[in-house]
Amino acid sequence: MTWHVGRSGAPVQLDLWTRDVFDAVIFYAEVFGWARPPGGCTVDYAQDHIMIQAAGRTVATLRGGGDETGPDPELRPRWNVGFRVRDSKRAAAAAVTAGGESSPVSSPADAPDAFIIRDPDGALFTLPGA
Repeated sequence: MTWHVGRSGAPVQLDLWTRDVFDAVIFYAEVFGWARPPGGCTVDYAQDHIMIQAAGRTVATLRGGGDETGPDPELRPRWNVGFRVRDSKRAAAAAVTAGGESSPVSSPADAPDAFIIRDPDGALFTLPGA
């Protein structure tokens, strides 16, 4: 990893939704050098997703099925990037003011004050909340 997770505006959360999570892990491990020393990452499988961890902290999660068996085969693979901010409600309001869209995450009990933001061109990212 070439950034420090959650510092200096770097993403605090990277999630990939894909139809073949195992092929995706192999691809991204090679691209990002997850297994290369020094400081290679740990790759763990947990229920329906794979977690990439660096220094004991999850830096990316890959979700989906294997061999086109993901929960929604019509779903186009996509990355979901999350940025930590001091005040997610204020940042969500600023996104709307700047021409974007904001909506709360679907399960507020799991992520209070978390928002999904869509920029004017349709790109998505999240504000994970407290």
